[in-house]
Parts: sequence; C-alpha cells; structure tokens
Amino acid sequence: MTDELHILFLEDNADDIASVRHALAKSKQILNIKCVVNMDEFCKALKTSHWDVILCDVNLPELMVKDVLHKLRELGMLIPFIVVAKPIGEEVVAQYLRAGVSNYVNKLNPENLLAVIHQTLLDTEEKKLAIQKEKIFISTGRMEVAKTLAGGLAHDLNNLMVGVVTGVELLRQYLPKEGEPKHLLDLIYQSGMKATDVSGQMLAYVQGGKYQVEDMHVNDLLTEFIASEEFPVSDLVDVQLDLLQTTYFVNGDPAQIRKLLSGIILNAFEAMMDGGVLKISTHHRAIERNDLLPEMDLASGEYVEICIEDNGIGMDDTVRMHLFEPFYTTKFQGRGLGMAAAHGIIRNHKGEILVESEIGKGSIFRVLLPVVREEGTPSVIQQRRVFESYMGTEHILLIEDDTIVLEVMQDLMRQWGYKVSVATNGALALQLLEKNHYDLAILDLNLPDYKGQELFLELRDLLDALPILMISASPANAEVEALLDSGACNFLRKPFIPNELGGMLRQLLG
Repeated sequence: MTDELHILFLEDNADDIASVRHALAKSKQILNIKCVVNMDEFCKALKTSHWDVILCDVNLPELMVKDVLHKLRELGMLIPFIVVAKPIGEEVVAQYLRAGVSNYVNKLNPENLLAVIHQTLLDTEEKKLAIQKEKIFISTGRMEVAKTLAGGLAHDLNNLMVGVVTGVELLRQYLPKEGEPKHLLDLIYQSGMKATDVSGQMLAYVQGGKYQVEDMHVNDLLTEFIASEEFPVSDLVDVQLDLLQTTYFVNGDPAQIRKLLSGIILNAFEAMMDGGVLKISTHHRAIERNDLLPEMDLASGEYVEICIEDNGIGMDDTVRMHLFEPFYTTKFQGRGLGMAAAHGIIRNHKGEILVESEIGKGSIFRVLLPVVREEGTPSVIQQRRVFESYMGTEHILLIEDDTIVLEVMQDLMRQWGYKVSVATNGALALQLLEKNHYDLAILDLNLPDYKGQELFLELRDLLDALPILMISASPANAEVEALLDSGACNFLRKPFIPNELGGMLRQLLG
C-alpha cells in the first residue's frame, strides 16, 4: 500500500464532503482529496493528476454516473469507482454495478468507506492483472496461428526455391557467359535469393533458426555488421560504440544474429527521422533465476548484453506489448516480419530481448545471448573446408518426396559425376538400402510416410557406417540436434546453393 491516497470526489454538498473527510480521517495514509462538480472539472482533473479512486454522488445536476463511466471507458482508464450516495435501493445498486461501478457506500453511514476503498483497490489490481493475462493469452494465440501459417508457407516456398536457384546454376552451363541471357539468369537468381530471405524471416519468426552455427566473437560481429551494407546510414544519426574490453563468445548463426540486429536498428533509425544518437554497447551479465522477470525465459548463467539505445520518439505500453507480433506497425500498414523474426531468432539462440521505452524519450533494446567462452579459450568448432572441385564418383541415395527438388538435385549431382539413386518415401529407401551399396544418403526430414527421426534410426540400424546428410525446408531444431548427436553427419537447410551442397558432399565423402 502506498503512503498517499489520491481521491477524486464528485460531490457538491459541503456537509457530505465534510462527512466523508471525517470518515477517512482515521487512515494512516496521507489523503489528497479533490472535489469536482461538472464534466469540465472532472476531465481536467483526470488529465492533470493521478487518482487512486473516484467517489461519486448520484444526484449531481451536471455530472451523471453513466457519463462518468463513459468518459473513463473512452480514455481507457481503469480507476476504482465507488458510488457514495443516500440509500438508493438494491436494484439500483445492482444496475450501477452491472454498468461498471466498483462498489456502493451509503453516505448516511460512511464509517466503512475506508475499508471499502482498500478492498476495491485490491479487487481492481486483480482485475488489471486478469486483463493483462487475457491480452497476453489473446496475443499469444494470434502469434501461434501466424506461426503455423508462416511455417507452412516457408516450408513450401523453400522447396520451390531449390528448383529456381539450382535450376539457374544448371542453365548457366548451356548459355553464353555474357549478354542478355546471362543478365536474365542473374535477375532470376537474385529474385530467388530474395524469396529465400523472405522465407528465412518467416522461419525465424516461427522459432528462429540456427543454420550455420559457430562460436561468434561479439565485438567482431558488431563492428563487421556496422561496417556492412546491411547497416542503415543517415547523416542525421550519430552512431556511438562502447564495447567491452574483455571479449566474450556466443554460439549461433552469424547471419541470423545480423538479421536480428538489423530489425532492431532499423526500428531505431525510423524513430529518429529528425536525427538523434544511436548508442550500441556491450555488457557482461551474470543472471540467476531469482533475478529474472516473469516475461524472461532464461537459464541461470553468464550472458553478453548488446544494448541498442536511441533517443527517438519512443513507444507507449500498447505499442511495446504488440511489438513482436507479425506485421504490427504504427504506420498505415504492416511492413513485414522484422521484429517478430528478431524475437524468434533470439529465443532459438536461448537468449532474450528486453525493451524499455517512453514516449518522447526513446527506446532501449537489450539483447541477451548466453556466453560460451571468453577470448583466449580454444574453440571446438571445425571450420568448413574449401574445395576446388565438387566432382566425385560415389553412389548417393537421395531420399526426397518433392519432385522439383528431386530432379534438380539429381541433375546437379550427376553433372558432378556421382551415381544417384532416388527414393520418394521411407519404405522405398529401406528397400534400396537392403539390396544396394551406397556411399552416402541424403535424407529429407519431411517425408509422407516416416518422421525424420524414425527413418534415420532405421537407416542407421541397417547400415551403421553409412554417412547421412539431413536436408529440410524447415530450420534446424531440437530434432535435428538430436539426430546430429545420434550420428547424422550434417544438416543443410533448403534452399541451398549448389556450392553449399557440393562442398558438403566432398567434406563428408573425403
């Protein structure tokens, strides 16, 4: 309970005002009571001060209860509202309560008014908490529906883009290296890669994605990102860096972390259209479970905090609550999945984004990523090898149900010299493995008749030494990590460019 109690009293009778003041005099709190008698005074009082409770008579000639309730709803204010009046009958009291009045006290017997006020304050806090939980529940439900839709669309789009991107690379061999055909192929390829970026944002929103995981030097990641073309530039914005002297490493996908930072920083630039200061700093934080706020989903441990602070227009609580919903914007229409994708990426990297903002004072985004090691600690991550040629003669079993992906991957690998057999479902793949020798299997994790993990284990039971490369149009997730732990060689997310597949095959086949 606060030390002060601010009461707005809608009453014009001096005796009744004195009676109420006397009833409240025994309060241990400092009382601030202001009386108003008409709507203009009431609205002015709401705008100029904070009020803990409103008391209201029912017989004011210029201020009716229903008008007061309407104004509070119009302003979105949930302030305890108690009718203090002479006896008005149980049915009238019930009508007032149904209309939104919090409670009723008989002004001829106001001794219990203080107790009623305190109980109403408690009830109102519970009501506010319930409303907040309901908003979170509704928002979460909308986000889950959007995630399901985005995940399905991204999966199908990625499969289609395998045909576009790989098909372009195959076509290059049959067309002149210069001239209009090459220019058109370049445009198709660029459009395909942009579509891949869109699907990547959708997958990041669904639950992030760590496609090429490595230990990242946080300071280097930031300085390289700021110097890159991805970083927005404005003559009106002064960018200030303040990085930790001790460098910490985090584990994740650099491309995804850059996408996360890009979404936040673009927001900051747009909040400073008339100019301002963007401060980017890093900090070390040791977090214990009892330090966590309710909205934080973090394990105890060491974290790097990337703090992005602007002095732009800021956000109110409503905008901040909806900030990570897809396509949410304060502009005339939604612009995309930027902030929603950022939220998905950080959660998939076992981190968190905390947002502080105030209208007219700017915003602070705190990106928390778990530390894996400090500078000087050796990394266990193996660097990808670079190959001059992707040619090979080994026999590969391609297990894939999408016709377009199947055809372009076959053509590509056969041009590199590989012998390729195909299976469009898990049952056929098992039959082929029983009858033939293969040097490597490429397994799509989304087959119509088998779950990826189930088929992988059956393949492993048949041929324990067979290298298995997993592919999927969905991002690496807990299932992929479990299969890697169980012996799968690696994972490629569709759509991959030919060089990625070729390099991976030579790396696995030696």
